[in-house]
Amino acid sequence: MSKLAKKIELQTSTYAEVCEILGKERFHAENLEGGSSMTIDNQETFEYWKSGVVSRYPNARLAVTKGGFWFEEVRIEDDFFQASAKASSESRFAYLSGIGDSY
Repeated sequence: MSKLAKKIELQTSTYAEVCEILGKERFHAENLEGGSSMTIDNQETFEYWKSGVVSRYPNARLAVTKGGFWFEEVRIEDDFFQASAKASSESRFAYLSGIGDSY
């Protein structure tokens, strides 16, 4: 299986299109918060996830990776999203590091 990501526009993407690229109907899509992912297995869930992403990152693209690890199947590609995700991760790390120092 190829591990090359296919790039598609988020606003015009469909559940069927992502399923066709991945070759399956259940996949994981990068979440907006916390570096986690959301399991998507139907059109309704896809549209719910997509509307949340589009509302914050209207120019985002999706990187859909067939044959990749589950956590990289569908990733959000947007400069503002990447900066926000990095800042969130660094903030969480700093907070958790501080908790360890208090014991």
